[in-house]
Amino acid sequence: MSQTSIDRLHAKAKKHKKNGDIDAARVIYTQILESYPQNLRARTALDALQEVSSTSAHLAMSGEAAPNILRKDAGVSSVTMQDAERQKLTQLLQKGQVKDALNYATDLLKSYPDNPILVEMISKTLLLQKNYQEALPHLQKLTQIHPKHEGHATNLLGCLSHLNDYRGQITAGTAYLAHNPNHLPSLYALVNGYNGVELYNLAADALEKAYALEPENQEIIKVMGNTFLKAKKFNKAIKFYNKRLELIPKDNLQLQTNVRLSLIEALNGADKTDEALTLCTTLIEQGHSDADAYLKQGHIYMVAGKKSEAAQSFRKVLAIDKNNSTAQIQLITLQKITDPNIVNLDGLERSFTKAVQDKSVTPDPERINIGFALGKAYGDLGETAKAFNILSKANQLHETLYPYDTGYDDKLCFTIKHIFSPIDFKALNPDLTRPKTKKDDKKMIFIVGMPRSGTSLVEQILASHSKVFGGGELTAMGEATGELLYYFSRQPDVKLTETAFGLIGQAYLDNISEIECSESIITDKMPHNFVRLGFIRAAFPEAKIIHINRDPMAVCWSNFKYQFNSRGMDYSYSLENLAHHYRTYLDLMNFWREKFGDAIYELDYEKLTTNQENETQNLLDFCNLDFESACIDFHQTVRNVRTASQVQVREKMYKNSSREWEAYASHLKPLLDGLGIRAPRIDA
Repeated sequence: MSQTSIDRLHAKAKKHKKNGDIDAARVIYTQILESYPQNLRARTALDALQEVSSTSAHLAMSGEAAPNILRKDAGVSSVTMQDAERQKLTQLLQKGQVKDALNYATDLLKSYPDNPILVEMISKTLLLQKNYQEALPHLQKLTQIHPKHEGHATNLLGCLSHLNDYRGQITAGTAYLAHNPNHLPSLYALVNGYNGVELYNLAADALEKAYALEPENQEIIKVMGNTFLKAKKFNKAIKFYNKRLELIPKDNLQLQTNVRLSLIEALNGADKTDEALTLCTTLIEQGHSDADAYLKQGHIYMVAGKKSEAAQSFRKVLAIDKNNSTAQIQLITLQKITDPNIVNLDGLERSFTKAVQDKSVTPDPERINIGFALGKAYGDLGETAKAFNILSKANQLHETLYPYDTGYDDKLCFTIKHIFSPIDFKALNPDLTRPKTKKDDKKMIFIVGMPRSGTSLVEQILASHSKVFGGGELTAMGEATGELLYYFSRQPDVKLTETAFGLIGQAYLDNISEIECSESIITDKMPHNFVRLGFIRAAFPEAKIIHINRDPMAVCWSNFKYQFNSRGMDYSYSLENLAHHYRTYLDLMNFWREKFGDAIYELDYEKLTTNQENETQNLLDFCNLDFESACIDFHQTVRNVRTASQVQVREKMYKNSSREWEAYASHLKPLLDGLGIRAPRIDA
């Protein structure tokens, strides 16, 4: 927080105090002291404030002033309290009988539901008691009565933050910014809210606006790098990590190191592999956080497809810390486990068992990761019963952390169909629905399907072509449509205008504009874009859409046994939820086929693995690409891959992966039943 910021806050607090809003002044002085505990001016001002809240002062108004209270009509009894009632409430507050005052005010509110002073008194008292859930509706009502009141808006945003109500923060922050575009708490609320619903680019946009208001604010600079990293705006993340390093005292080596470790991630994300590795080496040579630097180094090598170098880095971590679970997990991920002594499986199992047995604490995500790694290791060793038992427990722990509601799938499917059912794609006006493209804009290939259906393999084949750049799992379309889908789910009667498609397309192009490549075509292999195919078809009618079909049991089993980073995959941690989601996916794909099936290339994963050359040729023909032998030898292509299949795409085509689930068939009855599939007969 800069000196200019502090002076500005002092001025605001002084103004609130002058207007009689003691609580708002107290909040601001407290905010200053949280950042600068030694600020004498704020401490003196805070101590000078009377203990009686501004609510009490308002309630003590004379009868003469009462008509100035906001109300719809001077004669409306739901607003104006009687003098005796006001005096009694004031006396209770002045005597410090807060509980009695709260109960009395709550009773009065039944008679005067629109009285702003009552609502304010109740909400602030509940906030002081940290009863955020009960305070919320009163704070929302206050902002409806006084939509331009900064103190009420700030209190509402704080309450929503305590409740982790991300959508609420977005809604309230956006509403107040319409009155005051420079309100920092509202911008912070948008950052927190958009991060919470994984719309990271929108979070970054809000933070950039806050930074523009206070470019010297170190608290903003502190979080800029991480926010841009989440948004995959790696070059901007690099810029702010370097700026952060300039501001950190030279003697604070630990903080310097932590920021450099984050900078390594940003450099790797920007495909500046050599710079990232050089920084790893520097940290290692300086003896700063050797194990963490080796872990980063190993991850860089994994992304680049250098398995032996990655394994060497992870082994160096274990030489420093033999029980490092992250290094052991990565070694299990890198290879098929044939020797149980490659890592300390017994030690990992003890750690995971402790997480399962300890019901008194929130599950540790790292130990959940251990469970998924153990499941893979024992599966590789042929101990399928043990592997499934551990995987099942790991999935249950994840569900404890992040419960999933299948109603979300149903509502999303309904919303999509509601939006697009009346739309005739052939009749759309291209002047409205298409973004304003520039000469150097890239052509797009969208690869969709269920996660683990083969989207990474197909992208690797296409990215091996000289004209194609593999963009990976781009979040741009989800970012461009996320808010719209949310509001449509709440207001289903609203109709989508054709211009909305053009705006969505433009937002998408702006988002991916930071991708640096010389190729004329970019792939976007975000599997869940199958939800958004209507937007893609309307905004980019010339784009190629490839849908990967794979055996449903193979897909679902592969999802169940894998730990994902995205909350968008929370459906995959239960066999029943997986089956439900898969049925929703099939339903939506059938809907799109009815709308514009001729524009979707249906690629069969099993056919691709058994008839590679012919299917590859057909794929290239659909994309209007000449045949290149590199597309057959895709496993030799040098490029960074950051998806769950980063190891598999470095190997030659594997033909029998879709049958792996059969070894676990006896454990998968809920999934088989949910998908309507008969279990295979397992010969003895």
